[in-house]
Amino acid sequence: MIYKRYLIKYSSHNAIKEAMIKMCKNPTIKQSVIPRAFLKRVGLKKPCNLTDKELSNAVDEFINFYDVKKNIKIRFFDKNF
Repeated sequence: MIYKRYLIKYSSHNAIKEAMIKMCKNPTIKQSVIPRAFLKRVGLKKPCNLTDKELSNAVDEFINFYDVKKNIKIRFFDKNF
């Protein structure tokens, strides 16, 4: 759900990564892609205490794990199509 919302709002790998890192370092309701009602119920998480390199690697792994491009299958059409 989280990756899907980032993908809809930012659409490119670099923009998603940048937004996620920014959110992890300094979470605010204004920059969150999660619905406000959910955030009011569970609250925001605390700022991440990972180093920049660790955080960048973690976000890359998250994006690669949930990347929808891996699940898209394109069938080849015959030449007469």
